Amino acid sequence: MNKLQPNQLPSNQLPRTGLRASPASRHFARPRRAIGLMAFAALALLSGCTGSSGGGASNSGALPGTVLTNPTTGKLFLVDENAAGATSSLRLVESYWGRLVDVYDVDSTAEVLRDFVISEDIDTDGINYRLERDPLTERDKLTILYQSGTSEFQFALQQAEANLQVLLKKGLDPSELPPFTSVPRNSALVLRFNDVLDDGGSPATGNLTYPGTISDATLKVLTGYSPAQPYEARILPDPNHGDIVGGDFHTTRVIIDFTVSQDDAVNTNLPVNSLGLPEALNANQPNVVVRVPTRPMASSQQFDVLRSLGGRAVDFTGNGPTDPIVETLDVLRAFRSGGKTSNTGDPNNGFLEDSNAPLIVGTQVVTVVSANNPDLLTNEFDLVARFATLACAMKPRAGDIFEFPGQRMQVVTTYNGGIAGDGSVGPVRVRLLCDNCALTLPNVGLGGDYQTTFRGLQIGNPPDFGACFLRFSPTPATMPNTGVSPLTTVTVTFSEPIDPTTVQAFDSFTLKYDNNKPSTNLLYSNVVGRMIPSQDLRSFTFQPVTPLRKQLPNGQPDRYILEILAGVGGVSDLAGNALSFGMPQTAFSLAAGAAAVDSAGVSLKFDSNDEDGDTNPEIRGQILFDISRALIRPRAVTRFSAVADASQPVVGAMIPFPQPIQTPLSNMGAKMMGLWRYHDVGFGLRDESNHNVDVEGIWWTPFTSTVQADNFSQFQLSLAHSKFLPDEELSTGLLPNWTQSGLVTNFDSNRMGNTGAPWEQSEPLTVMHAKANGYTILQSDLQISATGNTIAPWPVNRTVAQTSYTYWTWRDTAKTQVAAPNGSGVDTQRLQQIVGKSALLNFYPVNKVPTIGLPMLMEFRTYPDSKAAGQNGFKVALAINSSAMPFFRMYSTGGTNVNNPAQVKIVNPDNEPNATGAYPQNGLPAPGKDNVFYYGQGDFLVRISRAHTIWFDTLAAGTLYADPVIEPSVDLLPAGTQVVVAFRGANSFTTNNPPQGVLPYQNASNLDPYGDGYNAQQQPVVGGNANLAFTPAFFNNPPDTNNKGWKSSITAVNGARYFQARVTFVANPLTSLVPELTSLGFAFRR
Repeated sequence: MNKLQPNQLPSNQLPRTGLRASPASRHFARPRRAIGLMAFAALALLSGCTGSSGGGASNSGALPGTVLTNPTTGKLFLVDENAAGATSSLRLVESYWGRLVDVYDVDSTAEVLRDFVISEDIDTDGINYRLERDPLTERDKLTILYQSGTSEFQFALQQAEANLQVLLKKGLDPSELPPFTSVPRNSALVLRFNDVLDDGGSPATGNLTYPGTISDATLKVLTGYSPAQPYEARILPDPNHGDIVGGDFHTTRVIIDFTVSQDDAVNTNLPVNSLGLPEALNANQPNVVVRVPTRPMASSQQFDVLRSLGGRAVDFTGNGPTDPIVETLDVLRAFRSGGKTSNTGDPNNGFLEDSNAPLIVGTQVVTVVSANNPDLLTNEFDLVARFATLACAMKPRAGDIFEFPGQRMQVVTTYNGGIAGDGSVGPVRVRLLCDNCALTLPNVGLGGDYQTTFRGLQIGNPPDFGACFLRFSPTPATMPNTGVSPLTTVTVTFSEPIDPTTVQAFDSFTLKYDNNKPSTNLLYSNVVGRMIPSQDLRSFTFQPVTPLRKQLPNGQPDRYILEILAGVGGVSDLAGNALSFGMPQTAFSLAAGAAAVDSAGVSLKFDSNDEDGDTNPEIRGQILFDISRALIRPRAVTRFSAVADASQPVVGAMIPFPQPIQTPLSNMGAKMMGLWRYHDVGFGLRDESNHNVDVEGIWWTPFTSTVQADNFSQFQLSLAHSKFLPDEELSTGLLPNWTQSGLVTNFDSNRMGNTGAPWEQSEPLTVMHAKANGYTILQSDLQISATGNTIAPWPVNRTVAQTSYTYWTWRDTAKTQVAAPNGSGVDTQRLQQIVGKSALLNFYPVNKVPTIGLPMLMEFRTYPDSKAAGQNGFKVALAINSSAMPFFRMYSTGGTNVNNPAQVKIVNPDNEPNATGAYPQNGLPAPGKDNVFYYGQGDFLVRISRAHTIWFDTLAAGTLYADPVIEPSVDLLPAGTQVVVAFRGANSFTTNNPPQGVLPYQNASNLDPYGDGYNAQQQPVVGGNANLAFTPAFFNNPPDTNNKGWKSSITAVNGARYFQARVTFVANPLTSLVPELTSLGFAFRR
């Protein structure tokens, strides 16, 4: 950036007229707001002087943009065009946002302008500006690298606000369309009016009229969807723009500061708010509105309104969007706050651009030794203070903070003297931080706090000096880090809000065992704890899940090591700036007299697929490792279709039926169950990419390429896993070998059900399309499948918004039931008969087939409807033509007996427990069970992914478990996503003579898609050895070693020595966002 010169603007910053409102997103080119400039030789630079006449009107006679001095405060301001309070129409000229700063010149230690709003693009350039944030007061500081009073300073000051982004004039009317201006959450909004305002004059001691009519009573900020929730912003007259009227300064602008620093909170009684506005959840809706009432209305608790100095209220007309419905007739400015980049596309996750790295802030208890040499003009004095903890006594630096009851002061000059033996330092020159406060010296002996930032270990600091920047609760017996309670929590405060996703209890903010490790296994290295952020995201507390382990004998102190990482992979702020100085490994020791605690934990950090170094993975499943980011993520959200037609090998071997089939679309009612097996739609048994797939839509194949328009007022379609797996393998005599493997007459008995084990309950039907929604068949809905067949949609998820879709998961590995009796297991013998040796015969044997091998059972209920035609026919096939068995279909269909037309059968599917068939057709009986296979297509969605851990050993029986730590926490996951963890326990394992020292249950490669161990027959098939098979003796209450069901709470396995975890990832099908898992921690006591 070049040095700015008076009267010489860069070509892209020349003043221009015809200013337009800015776009909604900072990704687009922004219109610029240029302040009118004049030759600096003609400008008045100091108070008491006036510029030449001409230009815009102002009471002082100075041209707009001229820098003058406020006679009351002594601070600078820029003249705005105004009518000296005499306007007949008070108008909101424009609204814009920027960064709120205090302005200093190159030589100042105190600001020359306070609460000045600058363009977001102003940053440190080493020539004109230095922008920095005070890590302790949380205020931004802009130093203009010229002396105040020079033309260069004035020009740089004007340019600092030249590119402020103007708000689009938008309201809340439903017809208001996007875009809405995106306003960073921690920015400030400025409202500029066409005249000076009734602001009560300048803020000064004793001025009880300030801030006049400018307050949260006359300007209201509301947030939410739609904006109705009052928001506590800091609303103040802009002290930097206006004019001198009647000898006093009056502003033309109002600042709405969306953040509240600690110092601001002291001056306003507002709550501290470092984050600003609530985040926007999308880019297309306003979630913030500023309301400016234009008339008082006592019935609405509106007793006054914003007024000009002459008493004129804001005009209701001619000021852009309004709300004529409310009694107060408000002028509106609606916009949206910034939001996460992933949700809105906003840069910096919706915050102002920030190049300042965060720092760790420490607080020490101090006592006033003396306070002398006050300067009432600057509010400065000399302070001598004594540190309560000698080990933490340090030399105060410029910018550090002392705080005593009712007083907060900042160090002006770095103290270079010594530290006394009692921990005293000083004299230190400090300045009182309080607007319009009279200086009162603190009393000798008064206690308070000293705040400074951690800048790494310095020469002379002890190795554990970092403990002075930690806060233990309860307080250690000996400060700062000795005699710590086993019940302690550890809190660290930062200089600005921190991205909570970067504060991880197993990665960036860790507590580890030192001399009391529960095991040499690396999985046991970390104390399992959770990070608790403060509301403003500036403080984070490490909270151990169980009391800290205290096991060393003979009074030896159990030691722990805390570390906070900076740099890549460490803690960073909301804009992504890494922590400047991490906390090096800092030790603390437990109180010797504390009661013994036998606690421990295991954790997975996902920085390797072999975290304990035994060459075997600790977790397996439908996950991807991102080693560089130390996390795992599930499969991406994908949608795909799979056809059930003659293009599939087994279906292709079926015999196409030469006539259309009416069932289940009968106008006299019908109930039918049919099924598709995994290989009928082209899925492989062990192909995990097709496990846990959600059904999003289903299609059927009409007999011809056209359908007759029809409507059924009531129709229901439901799905479940089938208990039965038809296997139509033919014998050498061309008869089926497995006649009883198919569906049975009782409809309910066809659902995957109870096998006799108490944990395996019958799977209920999932209603995919509700009865009341009916079904309309239209020619226009037909499509062509990937294999060239005409298909028609069943009404699944077609008459509702995507947000209301119903999903059912086929091949669901969370369901532990097994089924498929009376057949040959999977793969089916028929599959081998068609495709040859590539089939996996008996991988799961008869009646032991889990969900990945069970068919999708489809139940159709068509209700009698006299207005329906029921003339559409289905294209179907017969599984084999030598027998109707095994059964692929069960049905009851209404109709008329062709041999006796007086006999009419009406089927109410809700009252049809068994398949009764249909009246004879062409004189032939229709018994309601056959091997009819319906062609069609399934639309599938990858939404759910699952993974299973090894069996972890707690090293002792009778273990008591605590709730796990899952990072990131639920509130930090992408919207609409979940990470769900389930558990089961065991006390022992039966193994198959594995090699010496090998524990098969601690190698995730030996686990199948359900987290169970592959048996001795399966191991060679999957590339393992039969001696790696194992079987847990499951822990349950009441005892049942065969119950392998999962529990939603880990405390349900209290008492088990071993435990296993199942992780389910649920993605957002609307946004395709997926959750990520950075750490898993399990704590326990023995």
